[in-house]
Amino acid sequence: MRKLRSGEYIIARNNSRGVTLIEILLVVTLSALLMAGIIPFIRSVNDVWGIGSSKTEVLQNGRIALEAITRYIRQSARILTIPGSNGNYVKLRDPDDNYNIIFYHNVTGSPYYIGASGVIKDNDLVMRSDESGAYTDSLLASSLENFNIIFLQEDGSLATQANEVKTCKIEMQLSDAQGLSAGELDLEGIVTLRKEPRILVPIWAITSAGIAPSNDRLKEFSGDIEVTGFRIDNISYDSSDCLSVNLADGSCWVADTVNDRVVHISASAEILDVITGFNKPDAVSVDEIHNTVWVADTGANLVKRLRWGGSGWVIDEFSQKFKSPSSVSVNPNESGSEVCWVADTANNRIVKLSSAGQILVDAVRKPWNFSRPRSVSVNRNTGVCWVADTQNNRVVSLQPNGNLGDTYRGFKRPRSVSVNKTNGECWVADSENDSVKKITSSGSILEFRGFSWPQSVSVNFLTGNCWVADYGNNQIVRLNAEGDEEFRIGNFSSPVAVATRP
Repeated sequence: MRKLRSGEYIIARNNSRGVTLIEILLVVTLSALLMAGIIPFIRSVNDVWGIGSSKTEVLQNGRIALEAITRYIRQSARILTIPGSNGNYVKLRDPDDNYNIIFYHNVTGSPYYIGASGVIKDNDLVMRSDESGAYTDSLLASSLENFNIIFLQEDGSLATQANEVKTCKIEMQLSDAQGLSAGELDLEGIVTLRKEPRILVPIWAITSAGIAPSNDRLKEFSGDIEVTGFRIDNISYDSSDCLSVNLADGSCWVADTVNDRVVHISASAEILDVITGFNKPDAVSVDEIHNTVWVADTGANLVKRLRWGGSGWVIDEFSQKFKSPSSVSVNPNESGSEVCWVADTANNRIVKLSSAGQILVDAVRKPWNFSRPRSVSVNRNTGVCWVADTQNNRVVSLQPNGNLGDTYRGFKRPRSVSVNKTNGECWVADSENDSVKKITSSGSILEFRGFSWPQSVSVNFLTGNCWVADYGNNQIVRLNAEGDEEFRIGNFSSPVAVATRP
């Protein structure tokens, strides 16, 4: 080794071209990084593929296969195919709802048998096991004599439809050709499926020319239902509270802003009612107990209450000098009657109305000093109302009598709030901070990043999960109760609102 000039060394042999120390270090570093990626991959492939036929390997591969199946089923977006009497296959959707996953046992009785045609489609992720052990590329396990998946309802009876599935029982019987004893032959796994909320999402794109529909649709997940037969044209990206789900029957109400109407859609995607006579309605809130629907009729400067009149919906109008009300949130449980909180945006006030439209709370000017509040969410258990005080960059809670509760700062143009009535926690779409925040019951603020201008949040009060309309990323995101991101559903165009049904 000899020094050429300051800071440079070469290792030379017989005066041939040398290699610098920097080059050596670079090669070593790149090799280490490459092996760091390759070794786990090799280990992963060896763990999952059914390689080897010894007694130990067959048992190991069987257990790995069982673990893989249970994990995928537990995390699946939904089950697509319920087996009949022959349960040696399952077809489901991946957690992000982008492609199919198929597990099957390669025997002639399975519809996914290698000899079958037209069953497996392009982009399907297929994982198979094999009866004979002859296939070393089996992605689950080889030397597997029997493979059975049983889908059960909540009461333990056999499920006949995908939406009935609550529990999945997986049974494997390994081949005894490798000297396995009877007690070692059988493996069993039980999967309890998480009961996920239905999620309804209107999808819109915002272009440089303004607001334009793209894949404009209302979509329901867990059943993959897409509403057809009408268009929800040019919905405003300000309408983060334009959806509300009836918790009793799963139907959804939509404030169809530009078409000046409110639309009622069944849980099975049938259009039940189309109610006209509105002027740019921005928000709806359903009271399933009293069978009423409250509407922020923004362009008319009114709040309206729909009630069933026996042969049709009757519309009650409440003026109360509203100016561009943008959000409503009904509480059906206050002293045996319904009340509705209103974000009276252009008047910089929050109002609480009785079922007859009388003002019970008029929070305007001091001490509240709201500025363009955009969203309200009432806790049905406590009566506390949460407010996204958008222009003041804060979130505020109001007591049932209207007294100012707690004030939380550090937000930037918060657009949507959703309170969990079970534990009192409030989720916030902190739009211009590109984050979602949770205000805990103790008053702490937890921040979760990775979003781009989130527009709407909706919390499931049973599971604590929070769904987010991640507008800028064109995705719907689910966070668990702790705020950990569980998965993202892509292929959307600027979603503006979400609503969940526990």
